[in-house]
Amino acid sequence: MKEFIAVIGQSACGKTTFVQNEFIGANEMVLNKDPLLHTVVNDCCLLGDYVTSVRTKGTDRFSYSILPDLIEFIKNKKDEYNRFVAEGDRINCERFFQSLKDLKLNVTVYVFLCDVNLSVQRRVDSGSKPSEQFVRATQTKTLTVKNPGGAEDVSMFFEDTDITIEKIVCVLTGTTPSVLWGLNHDPARNAAGTSIVTDTTIDITSGSTITAFVDATIPADSHVWFVTTATSGTIDSLNLTVKYRQDA
Repeated sequence: MKEFIAVIGQSACGKTTFVQNEFIGANEMVLNKDPLLHTVVNDCCLLGDYVTSVRTKGTDRFSYSILPDLIEFIKNKKDEYNRFVAEGDRINCERFFQSLKDLKLNVTVYVFLCDVNLSVQRRVDSGSKPSEQFVRATQTKTLTVKNPGGAEDVSMFFEDTDITIEKIVCVLTGTTPSVLWGLNHDPARNAAGTSIVTDTTIDITSGSTITAFVDATIPADSHVWFVTTATSGTIDSLNLTVKYRQDA
């Protein structure tokens, strides 16, 4: 099966460096501009430009309206290459990943996160002048649970700074699946915890998108964990994406 590698995550935390080290190395690169920018290394197609010596590489060279063209490009080229690689904000959306599923590609996702101060410093070192607020706005955590049952209790992350949850997306795969789930926080992982949100997700197309919370403000040095209390149908997987901002 053809393979697609997606590298997503926080701004300025090493995604491009990872792609260069892992999938290019010392191999010869060929830049092709037809029908859109892509870099060829052996039988691997990296979306975007990794050849030209500029600060922005990969899909960052594209506009944010490129998504339909990217999907069409992969569809037309999927028999030509054994592996596709893409990284950055342009591909980090449900529509893109659904298209990869429709094309029956074997998808591996790498999610990169790092301390906000390191993100700011990396941008400064690369010649950019970022605001700390910009980097903070891109914080994301993800969790995937295979075949979740009705009594899950899974640690998701620990945060050592004050944060505010801004959006949560829950997506299921399966046959008529339904999950009653919640997200809790507390400095003590073995505590009952304070509820961030509870929700019932049944939609396998777009899932649940939540922007209103019971308690969105999480104090420093807190654990965040995922729980379920009821399920029905056949549930192959549950994916949770949490977007948040580190408070100043």
